[in-house]
This record gives sequence, C-alpha cells and structure tokens, in this order.
Amino acid sequence: MDTTVQGVQIEAGDGDRDSHDDGEVLVTEGNEAERLAGLQERLELGERALEHERAERTREQQEWKESVDELEDRLQASVREAENIRSTMELEKLREVEALRRQFDREREQWRQDRDRELQRCDDERERLHRELRSEVELRDRQIEEIHMEKVRVEERVLELESIVKSM
Repeated sequence: MDTTVQGVQIEAGDGDRDSHDDGEVLVTEGNEAERLAGLQERLELGERALEHERAERTREQQEWKESVDELEDRLQASVREAENIRSTMELEKLREVEALRRQFDREREQWRQDRDRELQRCDDERERLHRELRSEVELRDRQIEEIHMEKVRVEERVLELESIVKSM
C-alpha cells in the first residue's frame, strides 16, 4: 500500500522510515545554498567592478593631477617670466598670471567636484549592493525556516501515517 502526503511517498509494511522528503529538503537547501553562492558571487563581481571603477577613477585623477601639475608649472613659469620682464611689461604679465591662476583654481575645483561625485557614486553603489545582499540573505533565511517548518510537519505526518499503518 503506497500513500502520498504532500509529495512524500511512504511505503507501508516495511516499518522502516524511508523519508524521501529529506532528499527534497536537501535539494531545496542545496538550491538555496547555490543561490546564496550566486548572490555572493554577484556581490564579489560587483565589488570587483567597483574596485575596477575606483582604479579607473584613480587613474583619471592621476591624469587630472598631472594636468594640474602642468598648469602649476606653467603658472610658475609665467610668474618667473613676469618677474624677469617686469620693467617693460609688468602690468600685462600680471594680468596673464592672474588669468592662469583663476583658470587653475577653476580647473582644480572642477577636478575636486568630479572626484567627490565619483567617489560618492561608488560608495552609493557599494551600499546598494550590500543592502541587496542583506535583503537576499534575509529572504533566503526565511525560506529556509519555512522549508524547515514544512519538513517538521511532513515528518510529523509521516510518523502519524506510520503509526496508522502499524496499527492496521
């Protein structure tokens, strides 16, 4: 006599509990473990992408810094040139130096703002990924708890059915 209870098959008569539901639960828990591993891999890929993005931003920042350094060098050269020819062109050179200084200040401020925005974007993305992972982990934990409760109910039903079968 075969009896099916919520997808669990029990063969009467052998008195030995052949719990097919353990395999099903293990498969489900295995799937959850694989899903969690997949999520972990996604997080690691996201973090590597963020690290790559930060490395790219660092390289860009280095290029900006070199550009700024070049502007600083040009500015200093202009200052020296202005000092050398002050007697004949003092006012004109001072205007040029001031214009370069203002340009340098604007570009430096723009570089800082760009850098700050990019770092904030990277931090926000990392936070989003962490929140997403926490949410996925909480969901997985709830699902595992539900699976465990279902397993307990099925085991209780199996024991109940075994008792009925034995009493027959």
